[in-house]
Amino acid sequence: MLTIYGVYRSRASRNIWLAEELGIPFRQVPVIQHYRSVPAGMLHTQSPEFLKINPSGLIP
Repeated sequence: MLTIYGVYRSRASRNIWLAEELGIPFRQVPVIQHYRSVPAGMLHTQSPEFLKINPSGLIP
């Protein structure tokens, strides 16, 4: 299954939209930049869970 990391109001919306249009099953994991206000339980770019996936800790 495809996993898309990002929030819908970012550029991740393009990937989410495409997967929905093509009927590709996916799961979305909301991730925001570490300098923004991070709600409890949400991943941010410097969290250990996200750094395991993306060691640079950056979102293009």
